[in-house]
Amino acid sequence: MSIYKSPKILIINLKRFKEQQYREYNYEKISEAVEFPIDEILDIKNYVSHVEDGTKYKLYGIINHFGGMGGGHYTSYSINPIDNKW
Repeated sequence: MSIYKSPKILIINLKRFKEQQYREYNYEKISEAVEFPIDEILDIKNYVSHVEDGTKYKLYGIINHFGGMGGGHYTSYSINPIDNKW
């Protein structure tokens, strides 16, 4: 994958479902954990074809889904801009 120009705000949505054959419901949730260092900077300059300033991003929020396809709940975490703590 490549990005032509880096956006001011980068939102990443990960596909967390895989298609299943021979099931009544065709999708199953992927349960493997996704790890990302919350205190480090993400630099995407290797994926941007029109490199410029602004290819570095700091993580400000995370949304998690717990449960399966038929139900569950969401939780979220965000950084407090006053004291810079999660």
